Amino acid sequence: MKLAMKDALKETGMRFIMKMMIIPVFLVLKIIGSISRIIVEASTLVAGPFLIFVLGCSIYCIVKANWQSLLILALVGGGCILLYVLIGLLLGVIDIAGARMKRFLHS
Repeated sequence: MKLAMKDALKETGMRFIMKMMIIPVFLVLKIIGSISRIIVEASTLVAGPFLIFVLGCSIYCIVKANWQSLLILALVGGGCILLYVLIGLLLGVIDIAGARMKRFLHS
């Protein structure tokens, strides 16, 4: 019985040390997540009209059969969309990591 109690105390001490080490990482993740969300919200105001403009130019290039310009516009539009998808995935990973750390800190 005494041995089990010592192991429990040792594990509790290790958990406390781990929690103290995770707190700064948790705070940094939350700050990065918040800043990233603000940047995404602000850049959407610029990228939305830009993508609509690219779409309009693409339609014009199709009507005029200007295929080289259409390819360039398609790559630019696809690159913007790909960038937003990657940023969304990054924000999702940050949220999942933050939730797991929060659950560990509250355990």
